[in-house]
Amino acid sequence: MTSLSIGIDARPLAHPNTGIGRYTDAVLSRLTESGHHFFLYATAPVETKYANCSVRIHPCEERRLQSTLAAQRYFPGWARSDELDLFWSPRHHLPLAMRCPSVVTVHDLVWRKVPQTMARFAPLLERALMSPSVRKASQIIAVSESTRHDLIEWLPVLDEKISVVPEAACVSPEDLSPPTARLPQRYFLFVGTFEPRKNLQRLVRAFASIANEIPQDLVLAGGRGWGPSLETTLHEIGDAAARIHRIHPEHNVAISELYARCESFVCPSLYEGFGLPLTEAMAFGKPILTSRNSSLPEVAGDAAIYVDAESMPDIAGGLKKLALDEPLRKSLSQKATERAGLFSWDAAAADTLSILEAAAQS
Repeated sequence: MTSLSIGIDARPLAHPNTGIGRYTDAVLSRLTESGHHFFLYATAPVETKYANCSVRIHPCEERRLQSTLAAQRYFPGWARSDELDLFWSPRHHLPLAMRCPSVVTVHDLVWRKVPQTMARFAPLLERALMSPSVRKASQIIAVSESTRHDLIEWLPVLDEKISVVPEAACVSPEDLSPPTARLPQRYFLFVGTFEPRKNLQRLVRAFASIANEIPQDLVLAGGRGWGPSLETTLHEIGDAAARIHRIHPEHNVAISELYARCESFVCPSLYEGFGLPLTEAMAFGKPILTSRNSSLPEVAGDAAIYVDAESMPDIAGGLKKLALDEPLRKSLSQKATERAGLFSWDAAAADTLSILEAAAQS
C-alpha cells in the first residue's frame, strides 16, 4: 500500500500511566513501524520516541475541558495543513470539524452505565462529544465485545462499522528487575486509579471484615483520582488499616514487581470496558478475583472467581476463599498463564492498522 499520512490524537501519551495512555503507547509503538507517516497532535508535551512521526503541540492548561476545546479548534487545521489521509483518535472523541476519514477507539461507556462514578463534568463532556464522534467516524474500534454491545444497545445504527480489537498486557515477567521495595510477604494486589468505579470502598471494608482470618495483606497501587477519600474509611476500619498498603508504582516500585510478588489479584470494579490489569495479572500467572459484570468475565474467563461488585459480603467471601484455598489458587494460576496467551499487542496493532488502512480508502 502507498504510504499514508495518519494523524493521531496523542494527548493520552501525556498521561502514560493511565489505561488509555498505555493503550495508545502500545499500539502506536508498533504502528509506526508500518511505513506510514504519523502526525502526533497534542496539547501537552509527549514523548517523541516513535519512528516516522512528526509532532504538533498547542500548549494549554491540562484540564479536560481546556484540552478538549483546544483539540476541537486546532486539530482540524493541522490535518488540512499536513494533508492527512486519515485521523485516528484512541480516546472516544474526534475533532468534529475534521474533513478526512477518521477512526475512533471506544474503551467504555462509563457515562451511560455508571455516570455517578465519574468526575463532576465528565459525563456532560462525554455525552456532548461521543455521539457525534461515533456517528462521524468511518470505523469504530471497540476494545471488547462488551463495549461493542454497549455501543449497539445505545446506537444500533453503529453495528456495521464496529470492530473488536482486544487489548493486552503492558507489563510482563520479562520486565522484572531486582526487588527494590519493602512489600508484605503475602498480599492481594489491586492496580488502578483510585476512583469510585473501582469500588475500593467496598473492597477495603470487605478485606477489613476478614483480615483476622487470613494471612494476606492488601496492596492498593495507583494514582489518586476523585471521589470519596480512602482516609476516612481506613480510619473507620480500625486495626485492619495497618494491613492495607497504598503505593504509587511510579514513585515507590515498578508495577511489574508488584504483580510478580503478589499472591492474587483483585479487581471488583463496578464496570470496565476491558480491564487491562487483568491481562497483566494473567501474564504473571496470578489467580484473580473480579466482578461478574461488563467485560470482566470476557477477559478473565476461567482464570478468576467472580463476585457481586455491589455486595460487600460477597467480596469478603471471595477474598477469604481465595486466601485460604491453595489448590484453587494453583488451578487459577495455571489457567491464568494459559489465558494470557490469548491477548497480544502485536495482534492488536496489526488489526488496528488494517482498520486504519481500510478507512483511509473509504
